Amino acid sequence: MAPRKPIMTGRVTREAMSHAFRTLGRIGSERDGAVAVEFAFVLPILLLMIAGLIDGSRFIVQQMQVESAAQAGAAQVMSKGWNEAAVIQAITSATSLPVGAEPAPRLMSACLSAGSLVEVAGSTCPSGDAAGKYVLTSARVAFDPLMPWPDLVFPPVIEGTARVRTQ
Repeated sequence: MAPRKPIMTGRVTREAMSHAFRTLGRIGSERDGAVAVEFAFVLPILLLMIAGLIDGSRFIVQQMQVESAAQAGAAQVMSKGWNEAAVIQAITSATSLPVGAEPAPRLMSACLSAGSLVEVAGSTCPSGDAAGKYVLTSARVAFDPLMPWPDLVFPPVIEGTARVRTQ
């Protein structure tokens, strides 16, 4: 048998390139357990993302239900007039969530000043206009996420309010 020529000489031969590609092919194809290790690294991140998506969507849906419950209390006043017990009943029965009418709905005299309501004791605003009668309804429910996220991500309580002018 003739002695074999060294693969790497001063110039790159076809045989040397072929040998290099075969060696790289073997290294690249030997992946025993590599996929399992990669999956083990990626799985916690994927689960965290999925849990965040689920909790985020649950929070948004519950926020909409709580807002709807507060608006149901305001609609009760608009259709039937002021009755605190009926307003509370409308708020608590507007959704399947255990919503509470907290703080209690209230009827107040207020004036619109710079885009916000300012409660007044009498029937006249500081500008001299007549104060309007407003109803303020609120609803709240505790939010229980699937994972213990910091309160910066999801608040522990979801709140909704509605204001409506009755006169």
